[in-house]
Amino acid sequence: MTEDENTLIISSDRSGGFGETDLYIFHKLPNGEWGAPVNLGRQINTKYKEAFPMYDEKNQTLYFASEGHTNMGGFDIFKSQFDTASQKFEPPENIGYPINTPNDDMVFSLAENNRDGYISAVMNGGFGDLDLYKVVFNDIESRPTILKGIVSSSDGTNKEMNATVSIKNAQTDKLVDSKKVNLQSGRYIFAVDPGKYILKISSPDYADFEEEINVYDKSDYVFEIEKNILLKKTGDASSSIKDASKTDSAKSLKTIVRGAIITTDTLQNQIDVVISVLNAKTRQKLEGKSANTQIGKYFFDLFPGTYILTASSAGYADFEQEITINKTDQIIEIEKNILLQTNEEMDLSIKEKLVKTTVKTTVKPKVTPIKKTTKPVKKPVKSVKKPVKKKAPAPVKKKTKSTTKKK
Repeated sequence: MTEDENTLIISSDRSGGFGETDLYIFHKLPNGEWGAPVNLGRQINTKYKEAFPMYDEKNQTLYFASEGHTNMGGFDIFKSQFDTASQKFEPPENIGYPINTPNDDMVFSLAENNRDGYISAVMNGGFGDLDLYKVVFNDIESRPTILKGIVSSSDGTNKEMNATVSIKNAQTDKLVDSKKVNLQSGRYIFAVDPGKYILKISSPDYADFEEEINVYDKSDYVFEIEKNILLKKTGDASSSIKDASKTDSAKSLKTIVRGAIITTDTLQNQIDVVISVLNAKTRQKLEGKSANTQIGKYFFDLFPGTYILTASSAGYADFEQEITINKTDQIIEIEKNILLQTNEEMDLSIKEKLVKTTVKTTVKPKVTPIKKTTKPVKKPVKSVKKPVKKKAPAPVKKKTKSTTKKK
C-alpha cells in the first residue's frame, strides 16, 4: 500500500488471472471505498506464481517475487518501473545475484537511502527456512554475468547430485570460485566478470567435466549464461574428457553465432528474451542466455554440429530455427538475427495463411458444348462374283514343208 493509503497491490489466485497467482491493483474511490481490482497484465504476471508485492512510491518501482520471467530457480525478486505516460508498469527485470539464488528469494524491501535493502531468503548458514538478510548495493562499473546451470547424471538414477563446480581464470589458471551444487536440484550459480574461464565439475563415480567459457562485455554483454552439464559414469567410453586442441577429431575451432534481437512491436522499449541452443536430435538444452532488446545482441560459441536456436519472451511467439555448424580450421562468425512477433501478429498471420489456402474465388467455368460427330456407317456391300470369260485357245499354225527347186 502507498503512504497515502489510496493504492493497494495484492497477490491473488482469483479466477480470470494469467497464472497460479497474479498481482492486482486497487484504487480508492472518492467515497472512500475500494474500486474493482485490475490485473497488472501479462507484462507482470506469468503462468506461474507472482507474490509479495512491495511498491516503492518514491522511485515509482514495484518489487515482487515470481517463479516466472528470467528466473534462476524457485522464487526470484524482480523490479518494474511505473511509466507515468502510459500508466503501465514496464517489463520486469531480475535484480540479479547475489540477492537471487537457485533457492526461494521472496520478499524484498528497499530503504529510503536506496542503498540498503532487506530480503527474506533461504541461504546456507541460516537459522531456519526463510531468514531476513540485509543487502548493500555498491556502484560497480563492470557488469557481471550470471553463469548458472543444472548438473545431472546421464543414467538418471542419481536423485541427489553430490558434485563440486569450480571456475578458473583460463589465462592465469587461478581459481576464481568453487562450490557444491544444490543437492536436490543440481543447480549452481556464479557471478563472473568479463573474461575467459575454465568450468570444471567433479563428482564421485563420475568422469570430470571441463569446458572453456567466454564471458563478454560491452556490445556483446549478456546478463545470463546457462550451461547444463550431463555427467557420465566413470569407465563409460563416451565420458572421457579430452582437450579439444589435442584431438584429431576436434581440431575444428568453435564458430561464433551472433545476431540481433528484433521485435515487430516498435513501441516496445525493452523486453527480456531467453535464447537457447538445443541438440537438434535429442532437443536437449545445451546452453541458454538471457538478454533484452535494449542490448539487442546475443552470441554463442559452438562446435561443429546441428543445433536448434530458440528464443522466447512473454507476449511474443516462440522463435525456432535450425542451424548447422561445419568443421573449420579458422575462426568464423555466422550472423542469425532473431525476429520476434507478438502473439497477436502471429495469430493474424496464421489466419491470413489459412484464408489464402482455403478461400478461393469461385468462377463458373465456361462449358463449351461438344459437338457429336458421328461418322456415317458404311453398309456392307455384298460381293458379286462376275463370270470369268474363258480365253479361246490360240490357233495352231500348220507346219508347211519348204520346197526347194533344183536348178
